[in-house]
Amino acid sequence: MRFLWGGQQLVAQNLDLNLTDKQFVNINKDTTHTNVTITKAAFSITNKATETITDKLTVKESGTIEFINGEFVVNDGGVQLTQSNLDVIGEVKFENSDTLLDQSSKANFKNKLTLNDSAMLLKNGSILNVENEAEFSDS
Repeated sequence: MRFLWGGQQLVAQNLDLNLTDKQFVNINKDTTHTNVTITKAAFSITNKATETITDKLTVKESGTIEFINGEFVVNDGGVQLTQSNLDVIGEVKFENSDTLLDQSSKANFKNKLTLNDSAMLLKNGSILNVENEAEFSDS
């Protein structure tokens, strides 16, 4: 996996990933992280890649669904999957964060999904699978 971060290229696997304050990471190869925390930032998975998170995914204040040029899109960061997969073994928590799954993307959450003042936009054959528990408030 490669990150382009402020002009620097980083390679990481099986680590925690913390994104804040408008940072952006695009995952385009199969990758595994232990914990991923996204706050006011963007996390994109593309190119038929699979991102596996073995513990927790926490997304705060990232992404806004908007209606632009006749379609719904997610702007201002957040999690966006395009022809890709997101597998999370542990807890998934979205707080004031919107997410886009597009072009047959799949999100598989094996434990608990919590959406607080958040939404998930599924487009073009995308799938959301929650195997255990889902909790929604103001979503």
